[in-house]
Amino acid sequence: MLNENKTDSAGSDEHYLDHLATINKDRDVVAIQDIYNTSGALLVRQGARIDYATARRLTQHKSSKPVEHQLQIEGGLTTDGLNQQLQKFLEQHEDLATVQRSLGADDDLAVLFEKPLSPTLLQKLTVMALQRPTLLEQALFGGWLAVLLARELGLHPAEIRKAGIAALTRDTGFLHLPPVLIEQGREFSPQEWRAMQSHTVVGQIILDDTAGMDPEIGRAVLEHHEALDGSGYPTGKEGPALGLLGRVVNLVDTLCAIRLKNFKDTGRNLRDTQPFLLMNSHAYERNVHDAICSILRKSGLERTSINPLGNQANLLAQLIAQGNTMRRALPVAKELNDLHAWTGSTARKLGKVALQTYTLITSSGLVNDEIINWLDSLPLEPQADEIVFLSEIELLQKELRWHLTHLQRALAAYLNEASPHDPSYGRLKELAVGLENSEA
Repeated sequence: MLNENKTDSAGSDEHYLDHLATINKDRDVVAIQDIYNTSGALLVRQGARIDYATARRLTQHKSSKPVEHQLQIEGGLTTDGLNQQLQKFLEQHEDLATVQRSLGADDDLAVLFEKPLSPTLLQKLTVMALQRPTLLEQALFGGWLAVLLARELGLHPAEIRKAGIAALTRDTGFLHLPPVLIEQGREFSPQEWRAMQSHTVVGQIILDDTAGMDPEIGRAVLEHHEALDGSGYPTGKEGPALGLLGRVVNLVDTLCAIRLKNFKDTGRNLRDTQPFLLMNSHAYERNVHDAICSILRKSGLERTSINPLGNQANLLAQLIAQGNTMRRALPVAKELNDLHAWTGSTARKLGKVALQTYTLITSSGLVNDEIINWLDSLPLEPQADEIVFLSEIELLQKELRWHLTHLQRALAAYLNEASPHDPSYGRLKELAVGLENSEA
């Protein structure tokens, strides 16, 4: 299955060439050698610019070798330039700069840039910078935190550099996929969700096709959305089969989403991810989890008490509504948990996601009568210590909401593959509706 995905993903450069053709409007993107197809026919002469017409021609004919190896972007990122971008990124995020200073990790971070990065990887990061700057920010955050985490784990400098490169390049596969797949705030169809998951496979292909690249780096990129319990993607491998670098990049990627997306413009800082880490301690290898917690303790940061809605009445109303949503979803997750005994990879994954969701909701305590009644009884202007607790509840509920979304996607994927004649199909459709209605 994975090999089939690799072949399919590697066969199309259409979207990446579109990025290059767009960049070519403002700066030269040129062929640095004659480009031939697999039959030996000349497609593009050395020195030609990659405009849209040339991009279409390259898309219609399979190149004899990866197209990115045969092109160059004028004024693209260099290794030193990327280092400067990272330093600027840290300066723009005060909490991250504080962590860097508190840990005294400048020498370790320098390991990431002590040798020139591959021209292919620099080209990908240049395209990110020019076409998808949010992806570049996420790449910089990932490379930075992966170095700190690998250092805290006591890894050798060579392994620290591998972790940093893997995290830095983990999302390069998105450049070869339809741009709609990285739009935020939209729901995916089952087909789009499956296509989105392929970015890990495409990323591994890019790295494995890069001369001199250690295969452990490509493996880490492939595995950075896998999970210890087998509920991740693209292969659904479980803990013992997963490499350490992939587990490092997995945690870094998750914290990146929380810090750069969920916490954006809220005033929260990296230390505020602690409730998430506490709730999901089972999801990470013990040594990796302990290492990130150690970093946060030494970070020089303090937890904040932030009301993202500004108004206490609105916050209390949201917390009560979300608590009731979790209550309504709980029996659905419990029933879906029975799927763990079913056969087939999609059914098994659905069972694992359902078990994980059910366990997290129940163990969080956020659906208990005591919590709901306490929230309902609070005055519109809670005391300072109550605000701290409310802020933590809001963070935990947001994490549980993500798990419910994950469960909905897993159920949709199963229904998309299942036969309507299956005896359980009708009940599963009812459960899917139940999950949707839980948000009402």
